[in-house]
Amino acid sequence: MCIGLLTGCLTSITCNICQKINMNAQKITRLYYGCMLFSSTVISTLMLSDWASHEMKDVLSNYWFDDFVKQPDIPKEVIGSLAVYRVMSGVCLFHLCLSLLLINVNTRNDKRIIIHEKGMCIKLVMYCGMIVCMFILSSDIFIYLTTWPFKLGGTLFIMIQIMFLTSFIYDLYEGLLDLSEKQKQANILTNPNTKIIWADCISLFITLCSYLFTIISSFVFIFKSFYNDETCIQWLIASIINLCMMIFVSLVSISRFVRDAPNGAGYVNSIFQSSLISAYSTYLMITAFMNHPNDHCQIFHKDHHGYITKSISLLFTFLAIIWSTVRSGSNKFLEQKTDLLPINNDEEDNIIQYSYSQFHLMFVFGSMYIANILTRWGDIDVSPGNGVEDFITVGIHDSELSVEIKLLSSFSCYLFYMWIMLAPLLFPHRDFT
Repeated sequence: MCIGLLTGCLTSITCNICQKINMNAQKITRLYYGCMLFSSTVISTLMLSDWASHEMKDVLSNYWFDDFVKQPDIPKEVIGSLAVYRVMSGVCLFHLCLSLLLINVNTRNDKRIIIHEKGMCIKLVMYCGMIVCMFILSSDIFIYLTTWPFKLGGTLFIMIQIMFLTSFIYDLYEGLLDLSEKQKQANILTNPNTKIIWADCISLFITLCSYLFTIISSFVFIFKSFYNDETCIQWLIASIINLCMMIFVSLVSISRFVRDAPNGAGYVNSIFQSSLISAYSTYLMITAFMNHPNDHCQIFHKDHHGYITKSISLLFTFLAIIWSTVRSGSNKFLEQKTDLLPINNDEEDNIIQYSYSQFHLMFVFGSMYIANILTRWGDIDVSPGNGVEDFITVGIHDSELSVEIKLLSSFSCYLFYMWIMLAPLLFPHRDFT
């Protein structure tokens, strides 16, 4: 009921905003799904509060753990984490069903298009119903989901997030370039003596801040690896690789071969993108060591900085989702142009602008990623306690797998960015412009 009320309020606000900015029906639909996910994230966050965890522990712990706990003394953190996985499992199942139903919907003549665009009230009831149904299932299912299924889905979403954020960075730089040109032209007509171009200053400021964040963070890891009581070799290796990758992509981005490629982004490549990509990769590296199971490999105390990293991660998540909502497709330089037969305007208008199935699949992975963020990528552990075989303890602990996933994702960010720059050189007969 709370989820429905919150989602209904957000939907009403969204519709009013969309009408004022003249947003088309397809973007309103995507934004509606984004509001549903946002409301579910808010509810999941509330589930982790002391009050909600305490109430659920009193009411539901005996039922959820009755199968394998004879003396249920379940930590409230476990109760809250299980509630998060239950909510996000319902969200995941909802979008997975829609994704399967909308496979190969390519034109607006397909009657299945109403599954995506129509009946929002009915889908809202189904959405809430699936979440509620998750709360009556056995805890064994969700304890298993914390091991690798949701972590795999979260990893896939990080890859999607990297692509969208890279597209956003390129679009941001193109926008700043256009703004700079307009300011220069305006200054020529009005005040030729003015030399300050604010768009260029903004670009320079963002670039310097990003590089400083990357360099300082990497050197902090290196110094702490030497001066720590017990050296964490992962700190040293990850920091050195991160610095080397930052230098490499920066040099490649300003190289003549990349900027002069006629079939690529060309002059749009610069250290602006390299700095932001490096900063985001560094952020992923930091979050990996925030939740390291080895206390000697934790760069900061997770209790002090957990809320900050969760907030930033959720911000990046919804930035990627919103960017996919307001854009019909990916950045133009990522697309391959082919010589197609001319089609009339009616046929072109009849083709949908994006894959509905892939859109909902992104929400499937996004819900898994959000569940991982809110629970610190931890594993719920069920094991014998105190040497007594008939007594089982339940707890939550940090995962080594999540550390490896985030470090690989950090380096994958560099690799994806390098692919964007080098693909036009590797495939000169393809047009990436």
